[in-house]
Amino acid sequence: MNWWIFSLFLAVPIIVHLFSFRRAKKFYFSSIKYISTLSSKTRSKSKLKYLLILSNRLLIFGLLVFSIWAILTDEKADATGPALVYFDNSMSSSISDGVVIAENTLERLIENDIKPIDYFDNVDRLRVVEKAALTIKSGSSLKDIRSILNRIEEQHVKENYLISDFQGASIESIDSWSFDSTKNYHFIFLDDLNQVRNVAIDSLWLQPNPDDLSKISIHVGFLTFNISSGNVVIKLMQGSRQISSIVKSISDLGIVEFDVPIEAYGSYSLEIEGDDVVYDNTFYFVIEERSKPTISILNNGSRAIEEVFSNELLFNTQILDIQNLDYEMLDQSDLVVLNSHENLPANLIGQFSDKKFLIFPSDSVNILTYNELSNLVFTKSNGVFEIDLETENELLKGVFERNADLGTMPRLSQIFTVSGAFEPIIKFRNGNPFLLSTESVYFFNTSLGSNSGFESNALFLPVLYQIAFSSVRGTDLPYYYPGNRIALNVKSLDNPARLKRKDYEIIPSFNSSANSTIIEIPYDIEPGIYHIVQAGDTLRQIAINLPKEESEMRSPKLNELEEIFSKHKNVQFSQAVSNDENVVFGSTQSVSLWKYALILAVLIILTETMLHRYLR
Repeated sequence: MNWWIFSLFLAVPIIVHLFSFRRAKKFYFSSIKYISTLSSKTRSKSKLKYLLILSNRLLIFGLLVFSIWAILTDEKADATGPALVYFDNSMSSSISDGVVIAENTLERLIENDIKPIDYFDNVDRLRVVEKAALTIKSGSSLKDIRSILNRIEEQHVKENYLISDFQGASIESIDSWSFDSTKNYHFIFLDDLNQVRNVAIDSLWLQPNPDDLSKISIHVGFLTFNISSGNVVIKLMQGSRQISSIVKSISDLGIVEFDVPIEAYGSYSLEIEGDDVVYDNTFYFVIEERSKPTISILNNGSRAIEEVFSNELLFNTQILDIQNLDYEMLDQSDLVVLNSHENLPANLIGQFSDKKFLIFPSDSVNILTYNELSNLVFTKSNGVFEIDLETENELLKGVFERNADLGTMPRLSQIFTVSGAFEPIIKFRNGNPFLLSTESVYFFNTSLGSNSGFESNALFLPVLYQIAFSSVRGTDLPYYYPGNRIALNVKSLDNPARLKRKDYEIIPSFNSSANSTIIEIPYDIEPGIYHIVQAGDTLRQIAINLPKEESEMRSPKLNELEEIFSKHKNVQFSQAVSNDENVVFGSTQSVSLWKYALILAVLIILTETMLHRYLR
């Protein structure tokens, strides 16, 4: 409101006030002395009363004018329509009753005649004219906040509302946002997730139990947010039947392990129970019948390598003679093991580029034959060094709970200094690789025999098992996330593959070739166990979980968002605040200013009444 208009309004009580004090009343007294004294006192009181009443009336009238102006601008300024409302209905929005906030926002806009409303969420797009025609629900996963803003910009609507907890967004990324100066933006902040305590499953992997080869070990890693104490109960379920459970303290929640029989195929879930579990308390996975790796061993030294792969429950193992190789059997292998050979067979690895090779060198080697190995350069080097397990390599995932301290790892003989293009999986503490990998080769920089002792070390069995099982082609993962892709060995058909769960069925996005199909898991799918079906046939069973990002209780803080959005004149930022048990939509000030103005005006009217009564 312009100040000169406001000044004109304030002139009204001044004029009324002047005219109300114009006429003087006559009083008759018999004593002149009394009249003189009374006149002096009355003049002072009258002047004070005059100024106080004038001030009161100016304040009353000013507050009333301000209240009318504030009500009009607060309730009706946006009533130009149409509007766009985007509700980020990811799982985390349910923490602070985001559905109720979205409903209240739409109701308020419709009451103010802002129609039509284009309503979006992470799943649906609808046109809303009446609130009764809309059913708002919680979704499963978050779309990137930046992509949401891009979607808002594409609609070319002047009034835009975004209701979100800004989960996972960084202050730096939000600060770089630009806004169309011809539009108005209303950001409604649901909750500060940094105040929410949560425990969630980070990852899960399967491997044979090296201590009991008749069992599979299920290893589970966890994420914790804003919590450092307390207990949780972790239950292993097969369908509705509980198989096992364990109680763990938050401070000791590292890697949890469950064992099941090696033939216990089927669908499973892990359930977390505790006061600090928000919503992601079930994690689904599938144990499929494991394809046995086919191992071909070309052994010229320690028999330990043959004993490792001798378990018929786990491996199909064949011992081959390097002097009389059966190339057909090699072609059927997943992993070819070369142990203690002074000379590597010429061009053997190049002939089978689709195979994985595991090599333990001899103590005495022909360096020239090793230099032909995958473009690596080997230099003879002697010495005994401690190995170091400080690595993030996927091959060692779950093998060791934590990195070993100095002085606790085995000291082993190093044979080579290696250079070239390779990935170090395990290193010696002098920096040279102990176990390295290339596209087709795993190479141990030590020999098996009396000078090494590696075959008697606790690392030997689990590391070789990991190499063997990772070499199996087409190994299926125990679980997937929305957005993951799955390769199916099926021909392209007119009837596409579908994801089916009870009464729910969806056709995912897919790409097909003559002999295979790749499907992509939709982002809006609910977690659970699904079957992939095609033309009436069930191809396989898969487990789909809530995206890991939805479990992370991280968001910008309220004061940080207020500071960022205050830089933009066409951006209004407000917070969804809770009043007792009712969640309401409002600004970060829980009561509008015009309400305070009306309350103050009533108090000033009472003050003027008291002045008339007591200041005579």
